[in-house]
Amino acid sequence: MLATLLLAGCTSTYPMMPTPVLYTGAQARSLFTGAPAEVLAPPLDLLFFTDRAPATGGNDFDPYSADRSRSMAFGSTTVLFGEGLTWDTLVRESLVFPRKHSLDLALGPTKELGRFPGIPYEVTMTERGLTRSAAVVDAHEAAVQGLQTEVSRRLASSPRKEVVLFVHGVANTFRDTALTMGELCHFLGREFVCGIFSWPAGGTRGFLFGYQVDYESSLFAAEHLRKTIRAIAETPGLERIHLIAHSRGTDVLVTAASDLNFEAYTKEATSRTATRLAT
Repeated sequence: MLATLLLAGCTSTYPMMPTPVLYTGAQARSLFTGAPAEVLAPPLDLLFFTDRAPATGGNDFDPYSADRSRSMAFGSTTVLFGEGLTWDTLVRESLVFPRKHSLDLALGPTKELGRFPGIPYEVTMTERGLTRSAAVVDAHEAAVQGLQTEVSRRLASSPRKEVVLFVHGVANTFRDTALTMGELCHFLGREFVCGIFSWPAGGTRGFLFGYQVDYESSLFAAEHLRKTIRAIAETPGLERIHLIAHSRGTDVLVTAASDLNFEAYTKEATSRTATRLAT
């Protein structure tokens, strides 16, 4: 039994999820009818946000580790569907139910596009008291601008001016999160700007202590998720944000959303108008 669990934990394959019932049967809905021409190719490009520390030694299997980073990065990561498939073949296989042959997903190139300053932000003493240093504020604003520029670029080619962001649970690596969101985005018709927020989970400290460390990392990540949602929400042209969370990720999300709701209240606004969260 132990050997079976160890082998399962070491597997590198990730079969694509079964075809959702929505796209099967006599009343099946059409898929990919609203997707723009530029996304009609097997590789799927995701936007990512992470406060994981980069993996050491040029790890191509997973570019980010389970260690915490005080700074949050954002960028682009690619999900690959099968090997050498054409778009027409992928569409056909996506709609087969039950699927006779496994269609494996893999993580492709990942590119970091920007990074926020490390927390806590440096402060300086002025005549009016403590304030954040000008250099840190400038670096933060530059990171926000870079993030919003990337979101705007993606919105421009998206038929739906909406972002879908996935927050994972415990024992998930960066790769796990990207592949899960890749298949979800695929079966959402590739009509949204899809992204992941990947916090430092998935360490190898055993079942008991591994969960405790992941739990503490999830608390650590709430500040960065709040920063992510706020920056996305303030992007010109965005109409709505959809948030999906699993397991411990729901607590990270609820904490960030609660803090944003409090911020909105102090500004005499509502969280829905301030953050464009879908209801």
